[in-house]
Amino acid sequence: MKNILVSTISFHMGDFIWASSALAAIKKTYPQTKITVIVPKNLKDLAQNNPAIDDVIYSLYSSVGLAFKIKQFLWNLKNILRIFFSHYDACIILAQSRLTILIAKICRIPHIVGMDLCLNRDNPYPLSAHYTDIVKAFHNQSKLHVALRFQNIVKGFLGIYNNASPVLPDPSNFADSAKRFLKTRRKKSIALCISGDKQKRNLSVNEWKISNCAEVIKTLSRKFDASFYVLGTGSDFNKANELAGMRNVYNLCGKTSVGEALYILSQMDLCISVDTGILHLAAAANIPVIALHGHCPPQRTGGMSSKVRAIYHVIECSNRIWEAKDEYFCPYLESPRCMEAITPDEIVSVATEILDEESK
Repeated sequence: MKNILVSTISFHMGDFIWASSALAAIKKTYPQTKITVIVPKNLKDLAQNNPAIDDVIYSLYSSVGLAFKIKQFLWNLKNILRIFFSHYDACIILAQSRLTILIAKICRIPHIVGMDLCLNRDNPYPLSAHYTDIVKAFHNQSKLHVALRFQNIVKGFLGIYNNASPVLPDPSNFADSAKRFLKTRRKKSIALCISGDKQKRNLSVNEWKISNCAEVIKTLSRKFDASFYVLGTGSDFNKANELAGMRNVYNLCGKTSVGEALYILSQMDLCISVDTGILHLAAAANIPVIALHGHCPPQRTGGMSSKVRAIYHVIECSNRIWEAKDEYFCPYLESPRCMEAITPDEIVSVATEILDEESK
């Protein structure tokens, strides 16, 4: 295979970072293979100048309304022609997508590759009937890291055995624009991410209670004379502003690009984050990370780095979302017990251990 199209068409940041490990496995085995990736445009900082990627096609996140339908039609028209004349040998589908399958068929790509089971459960994936090459999934996927699933797809199809870690562009590519966010350096610099995905109507939000976060900041500030940078999306800005009045706390939610956030994280001594994209960005930047896991267990969605320390408490509903055959609704949507079980003292203890070790 000399020319491969890989679909990550609907991925969020964490998903794409995990998928990059599968791309890196291909490059490690077949360095001459050209890899083109379909990726959402808001992740272009992670795709451009990525050592595992040769070319990029930017996709649109799914939305509703007439304006989106027009944009989607124009996108399809432009990119179907581009894909058709690129003469790909295979289309590997990491993000299960009807649109990608349809485009691959229209463009007569000879191999359409994907896994037989749904991403989140051991249920058969209905659209796998349209694949030309089906890779058998491991069962009990609730106990398998998502990145391993992506790697198993490329390994099963291409017959490769190399493992790989996530690959991102060099953070220094974004230094010029990101340095403006960094203040006068104190003894320690710590990144914080207080909230995760708010899109899922059936799951509790991975959210760090502000009062608990404030307690952690106060204690670590006394111990280490630290600066704190809160990273996240614009929707987190008001919540993070409740911390911005504290000494040496800077609210950067919604102010940075993905690439700028990557550079800022690369300059930190520690990142404390809920299970969301910032956690995986920090892990890929190879800095120490404390990962606060709620409904998703670390063995499935944990950061892929030896420097990640996960804090996770099993409660009565833990992991049921992945084991259920149908859609599962968290019984504690308004007040997630899985997150409330993580105490400030527990976080401070792990952070102190990491920062003391880093100072040696």
